[in-house]
Amino acid sequence: MKPTFLAGIIAGVLACSAMTAARAADGAPVDAVLSNGMHVVIVRNRLAPVVTTSIVYGVGGVDDTIPGIAHATEHMLFRGTTDISSEQFANIATRMGAQYDAETTAISTRYYFTIPANYLGIVLRLEADRMQHARMSERAWEHERGAIEQEVKAHLGNPLLPAMKQVNDVFYGTSPWGRDPVGTIAGFNRMRASDIAAFYKTWYHPNNATLVIVGDVDPQRALASVRRRFGAIPSAPLPAHPALPLGVLQAKTIVQRVDFPLSFAVESFRAPGLDDPDYAADQVLFTALDNARGRLADLALSGKALIALGLSTGFPQGGSGVFVAAPLPGGDPKATLSALDTILAEYARTGIPDDLIAAAKARLLASRAYEASSIPGQAAEWSIERAIEHRTPAAYYAALERVTDADVNRVFRTYVSGAPRISLALLANPTAAMPHVDRMSATENVKVTASKDVTLPAWTNAYFAAPLHAPRDRDPASTFTLPNGMKIAVRRERFSPTFVVRAEIRSNPDVYEPKGKEGVADLTSSLMPFGTTTYDVKAYQAQLDRIAASVSLGTSFAAQARAADFDRTIALLADGELHPAFSPARFAIVARDAIKSLAAVENRPETKAELARVDALYPPGDPHRRHATAASAAAVTLADVKRWYAFAYRPDLTSVSVVGDVSPAEVKAAFERYFGAWKAVGPKPSMAYPSVKGKVRSTSTTIASATVKQSQVTLTQRLPLRRGNGDLVALEVANTMLSGEGTGSMLFRDVREAHGYVYSIDSALNAGRNGSTFSLAFAADPKNVSAAQRTAFATIERLRAMPPSASDLALAKAMLLSNYTVSLDSYGAVADELLIDLRDGIDDNDVTRYYDRVLAVTPADVQRAMRRWIDPAHFTRVIVAPKP
Repeated sequence: MKPTFLAGIIAGVLACSAMTAARAADGAPVDAVLSNGMHVVIVRNRLAPVVTTSIVYGVGGVDDTIPGIAHATEHMLFRGTTDISSEQFANIATRMGAQYDAETTAISTRYYFTIPANYLGIVLRLEADRMQHARMSERAWEHERGAIEQEVKAHLGNPLLPAMKQVNDVFYGTSPWGRDPVGTIAGFNRMRASDIAAFYKTWYHPNNATLVIVGDVDPQRALASVRRRFGAIPSAPLPAHPALPLGVLQAKTIVQRVDFPLSFAVESFRAPGLDDPDYAADQVLFTALDNARGRLADLALSGKALIALGLSTGFPQGGSGVFVAAPLPGGDPKATLSALDTILAEYARTGIPDDLIAAAKARLLASRAYEASSIPGQAAEWSIERAIEHRTPAAYYAALERVTDADVNRVFRTYVSGAPRISLALLANPTAAMPHVDRMSATENVKVTASKDVTLPAWTNAYFAAPLHAPRDRDPASTFTLPNGMKIAVRRERFSPTFVVRAEIRSNPDVYEPKGKEGVADLTSSLMPFGTTTYDVKAYQAQLDRIAASVSLGTSFAAQARAADFDRTIALLADGELHPAFSPARFAIVARDAIKSLAAVENRPETKAELARVDALYPPGDPHRRHATAASAAAVTLADVKRWYAFAYRPDLTSVSVVGDVSPAEVKAAFERYFGAWKAVGPKPSMAYPSVKGKVRSTSTTIASATVKQSQVTLTQRLPLRRGNGDLVALEVANTMLSGEGTGSMLFRDVREAHGYVYSIDSALNAGRNGSTFSLAFAADPKNVSAAQRTAFATIERLRAMPPSASDLALAKAMLLSNYTVSLDSYGAVADELLIDLRDGIDDNDVTRYYDRVLAVTPADVQRAMRRWIDPAHFTRVIVAPKP
């Protein structure tokens, strides 16, 4: 329930009783309980004109009366109320440009929105409405049952799931705590809307809810709005949750073959629960064990494993600790289990090193400031702390402060070294395909698309009647270029005393890698994190640990740290980026791992499918067709790596963005000090692909896979459209209408809602400097592939044949404008946006001009652009299909 690297919010929580009004100083959170028992937390974060709301109900899979009914209830809360239809709900959310979703766990159900701040009143009204008046009709459930069953089928297709269920069975036996909260097909087939309605009426009450609001709001005004919307909703008696069985764990070793291309070794233990006094010490323990200077990381550093990590999760009453390692392709996971056991035995003998404990505490405590740099992240953290752990972030961080070295070692001896464990060795199937993961797989597919124009409730007019306007940046970035050509953009944000750096060196290995040495660019990037000429890899990590900073290196490099440590962080970032060690010993390990990995994937269906797609789109000799193989990687020498680094790592191809509590003057001084001596050698390469002429002939390639459960279909058209072409704006608007927020609108409606051919379908427009592509992607049962494609093409043809309706066009424009605002909800997101603009030569006025062009797009523009550029006759199709 709680990630290992816990993220904090900010200090100073003011707790208020149910009978008194909540009061908060400017910048301090409001933490109140309404008279009906609903808990409310409001945190002002003025990073962007954005708000995240998160409402958590204390009910989850352990409370299921029928397997999956908590999950089904979550889905049905998006299917309308007695006042608002599901189509109206979806249309309102789309007009707001909302990022919204929900999740059901074993012990909670959470619903969240991220929206422009001026729409907070809408979300409060929607949430209060569905807390009381969710409509649970049999017709709606029959429709939703098919969607949720497809989700369950995709979930059950995870080849690692059976092994994980065996571990759960040992941990929790037959109790409800061992259930998968996703549910079962049998459970959903048994379920009726009346069952869901009864479950909803049992648990969905204000005294079982915690509402968190984080963003650009006035806390007292927001609290008044919450009281107005939720205060009159009555509380109700709540059932007790089932007890968590915490008997003595029975040691067990499980060896199982899985349809997965990698093997895994897993050691699992009981751990302190969220309510346990030892929980904070447990978090410090696992953060210390996961340090890059620790023995666990040595498995990967020494080349004995691809990855090795530890993590701890838990319920309030009890948790679990897990160590996971993936041996090299072809390696024996049982030997890796033995290596994990040796590491744990060594720590039991020597104790956890004091410096790793100190570094773990420092990082966990520093994350308190980091979390405030993300509006959705801050809301998620408060939701966990308040709704599930029933304490404030301040209380959690105070517990971390009190943790001693003795506490950490005692928890290790009690729960890890001296306790029974479950050992799991998962044996790979080298020919297995990776499970299909589409772009929406991390989120619930709960959205609904209207089948016709929707009339919205009159009360929405106050929010939507105003005309749309292109965004005007209220705080433009400062930009400058160093004498060596390095471009830097800075935006000062003061809410969190931290900063982030995002940087990119423009590179194009396809065009410039030496023939027969494909893979040299990836090998170079892979070597970058392993020490510098100043510090070896562990000494470099120790320097980062001293300031609780994070750094990544390569052609994309980045950093995050506290503002007080800005100068030291940039010094370390420059040392890593400009003075890589490139040691022969490390090169031998990295090259060996790369060769083995490439050999393992060369014959995988996904690899063949991607190569077939590229070969169909681009003619022989085109650089897009180039790719690394085990043979080409084996031909790369350390001297080749050093030559590539000297050629490709250039300041005049580098763009950097910095966002946080540092001034432009500080940034300029630090980068001049530490990056100023970096000089480019030789003429500046263009790094652009050559232009490709001619249309793509429609082709179809099918790759058989023994492990996929559904056909994975990708349809792509190459477009002779360069970035900056005026028609691209109209095509962006069209793509928004076609696929909206990922689950889609027109395509989603036609292919999923009307026919049920797919669970999700996505479209993407990718504009490049010398060409673009437009693609469709979906997964379907083999028998439905042709029908799904035919229906998707019919949707495209409709946009080519006639202009979209004015209401559809207005909805797409509103979504694009609001999505831009919502996308700037964290320091990292702002830095990413700045970096893209700086790299592409776009300034704040260009952004405004772009959205002015969006607003100027007419229905005729959309039809003309679709007719001119998008043609189903020129799509190439690649399918990874289940083997008959």
